[in-house]
Amino acid sequence: MILAAAAGIAACGGSSKPAVSASKLLSQTLNPPSSAIRSGNLSLTLNAQLNGIAALDGQPVSLNLSGPFVAGSPVTSSKFDFSATIDYAGETIPFTVISTGKAAYVQFGGTYYVLPPSITSRLFGSAAGTSSSEQALLGKLGIKPRNWLTNARIVGGATVGGVATTHLTAQLDVAKMLGDVATFISHAAALPGATSLSRVSRADLSQLSSAIHSANVDIYSGASDHIIREFKFALSFTVPPIDQSSVYGLTGGSVTLDVTLTNLNAPETITAPTSSEPLSDLLGSSSPLSALAGG
Repeated sequence: MILAAAAGIAACGGSSKPAVSASKLLSQTLNPPSSAIRSGNLSLTLNAQLNGIAALDGQPVSLNLSGPFVAGSPVTSSKFDFSATIDYAGETIPFTVISTGKAAYVQFGGTYYVLPPSITSRLFGSAAGTSSSEQALLGKLGIKPRNWLTNARIVGGATVGGVATTHLTAQLDVAKMLGDVATFISHAAALPGATSLSRVSRADLSQLSSAIHSANVDIYSGASDHIIREFKFALSFTVPPIDQSSVYGLTGGSVTLDVTLTNLNAPETITAPTSSEPLSDLLGSSSPLSALAGG
């Protein structure tokens, strides 16, 4: 699913074409043709410092994820094999997420659990009769990063994963971004183990909009093909005292996201685990993960 998001923010161009404006290059990079990215390796790092929330005890929350993927087609869903860790309240939780295009699995503690069709259809949608771009996870969840960004500028070049890129920066439309985040939360809260997300309302997120005082976006687009190679995002915020009680004591903090795409369109093989258990075994009331997931 993370792979589909990457495919949803990539595009291709040609080195023989005239130079394009920063705004047009940004649009090309974030709105791909369906064939731009067929496979590769995705690396994602998300860090959040959320001050004032008692359950976190001042410690950051982070997600690290990486692995190979194969993009979906009009008749198949995306395939991927991502290894990941979540650091939360002093605990490190390793896990693996696999999609074979027909089924999806999550692995905790050495055991694989198969996701039921009700979850996979919500995350991936029905593959038949849809295009690869229509299957992009972000688009399905109402999240459109291009709409968040304004005043794009080309600031230079850089090498990412051995590929020459054009470095762009842009300003962030916070209200549009948080509107998409609210849409995402409304989808994610319906999934098993994520009921705590339902407590986060659009009003809560609207309050955060005025609290954000710094937001930077950096995008690295392939110099010859205009395919995204790296997306970096950083923001910091301070919540006014009058609003802190409505966001669980949150006083301020920062969030950073770094997504890198390498090994573009190289052959990748994704296979299902040899055995798996029902997801209900993982999220049952006796499972230690149930409390963490809010179930």
